[in-house]
Amino acid sequence: MTPQLTFPVVCISESELLQWVARGRIHLLLDRVIQDPLVEGVLDVSLFASCPVLKLDDAKGRVWVSLNKDSVNGSRAHPYAHYKNVLDLPITDIQAVGSILPQYKRRLENLTLPISEATLEAEWETWIGIQGAYERYCVIQDIYRKIGFELPKNLDADAIRMAMRPKDQSLETSPGLTGWKNLIAHRDEILQQLRFDGHAGEKTFFAASVASLIKVGGAEIELPPALHMVKGEGPWEIKDISHEILNDLQRVDGQTNLELPIFIGAAYLQSFDELHYGNKNWQSIFSIARFCKYTVSDVNATELLFFTLGSLSADALLAANLPRQF
Repeated sequence: MTPQLTFPVVCISESELLQWVARGRIHLLLDRVIQDPLVEGVLDVSLFASCPVLKLDDAKGRVWVSLNKDSVNGSRAHPYAHYKNVLDLPITDIQAVGSILPQYKRRLENLTLPISEATLEAEWETWIGIQGAYERYCVIQDIYRKIGFELPKNLDADAIRMAMRPKDQSLETSPGLTGWKNLIAHRDEILQQLRFDGHAGEKTFFAASVASLIKVGGAEIELPPALHMVKGEGPWEIKDISHEILNDLQRVDGQTNLELPIFIGAAYLQSFDELHYGNKNWQSIFSIARFCKYTVSDVNATELLFFTLGSLSADALLAANLPRQF
């Protein structure tokens, strides 16, 4: 944590700070003032949660204010606030103000206030990852409840954080999700090759996906001939997947270290590609998830849909109105 940041401290909107300066004082709920926000020497992200609700990544609209030590004592209480403690804070209680990110420091320079050199860049990045994942998880929870899918305990906000940053070794992998972490870590590389650099020597997107997954699984295996029955260079369809193909892929599963059924991996690549590079055909994505649920694995199908949905922001998931499309 940046050493110049002193406590107590409050995270407020830039608009609130401007009003504070214009009026010479502010009346602020005591619960918003963080008196000791350190957990094992690290700034707790509740500091950012105490700010008014703004767009998640709006660092420009937030500032932090360090207060004098005696700002939170009883003599500063609002005389007419009885249910909750409200502080009456004159502008002289401000010890220093600072921006969340260094590029926004100049926005404070016109204020007649002491400006701190401290910024919260690293802590802000942590907040964005944690809160972004948790907001997605809450929306996905609601979607699963409405469409009748059960959400296992290991599919939580930490699993979404892992999927958002699969190469971040500091993030623990939830039990049973090592295969997903490995797949997602290679996802962009695989799709770059399949969509933009050609199909890795294979004639179809499906066969090329399987070939890439076998390689990620550390194996050198010839593709089963049945895979070449899936025609077309673009997205494959459920009607193209025969029992022969599923049986062949099941035999291949035992020869790789992917820790995930190869067909589930191919279904994820297809769904992610459709969602981010294709036509965003949710009917196709849900059809693949249902097909996997009833023909491959209920557990893996639940994970497939979870990580597909988790690749979108909470706002994008809400805008899609997914329960009506399932």
